[in-house]
Parts: sequence; structure tokens; C-alpha cells
Amino acid sequence: KVNPINIDKDNIITDKKDSFLHGIGISSIRNSVEKYNGNVEIKIEENRFVMIIYIPIKID
Repeated sequence: KVNPINIDKDNIITDKKDSFLHGIGISSIRNSVEKYNGNVEIKIEENRFVMIIYIPIKID
């Protein structure tokens, strides 16, 4: 079974009945990546959720 992906602006909305227990994972990842000056790219492709994370590394 493929669950629909509901998007409101830049937020992905859960359709689970206990929604107060869900939905913090993506925002937590975004916050952590931004803390390290990175970028998160989210795509929906052919019933697939794709998250690409870019974090710059310092090369000495």
C-alpha cells in the first residue's frame, strides 16, 4: 500500500490518527543540517519520498 504524501507549503503533513506523535523527524533533521550550514532537499518522485542532505565539510 502506498500512502499519499500531503504537503502544505514546505511542510509534509501526516495523515496518521495520532498526529501529535508524528511529524517531528523531518523538522529535526532540517534544524540539525541548518546548524551546520547545510541544505535539505526534499522531492516526491513516483510515490517515493526522497531527502537529499548536503553538509559542507572543511578540508584542511
